[in-house]
Amino acid sequence: MGNPIASGLMCLGPSFFVSAAFILSIFANSRCNFYLLGPDNPVRDQTGRVTEANLIGLWCYQDVRGVNWDLRGYTFDERYETARALGTSVNAIGFVLWLYYLFAGCKPFPPVAFKVVGFLGVINCMLQGLVFLLNQSMVCAGGCEMSTGANCAISAAVLWFVGGLLSCASGNDAPGREDDEGEGGGD
Repeated sequence: MGNPIASGLMCLGPSFFVSAAFILSIFANSRCNFYLLGPDNPVRDQTGRVTEANLIGLWCYQDVRGVNWDLRGYTFDERYETARALGTSVNAIGFVLWLYYLFAGCKPFPPVAFKVVGFLGVINCMLQGLVFLLNQSMVCAGGCEMSTGANCAISAAVLWFVGGLLSCASGNDAPGREDDEGEGGGD
């Protein structure tokens, strides 16, 4: 029989990494500071007028005066829209993983559940990395430099990977506890 508290104690490591990755992913995918745009950026509003954008994220941009503007009404190329969809997917999957570890600290789960969650963590790592398709979109045609959001996305991808790997190992029983009856007990 499995150790009933292995799930609660052994999930502290992956839950820390998943929580940190989730917070960084939200910051990276939701803020207006993913890329610092070059002076020849092609961000245009609906009338075709070029905006004075300084920083751009997946859902908003910041102008040179520091004011944030919504980008939901803007139409961009397929790579930008794909990066938006991937960023939203990362946040949604990350919320599910974070919620799982919220409950895993209190209730034992079978080892297969931890392996599934670990696989989802590695998938989330890849999806977070694919958000960088934004670099190949028309928005970065005039030149882009990574800003705070992009750095957070890189950190989040690493933490998703580490959390996913640790999750695959955390659902196993504690070493030496699998067969307590068979070692010196029942002559």
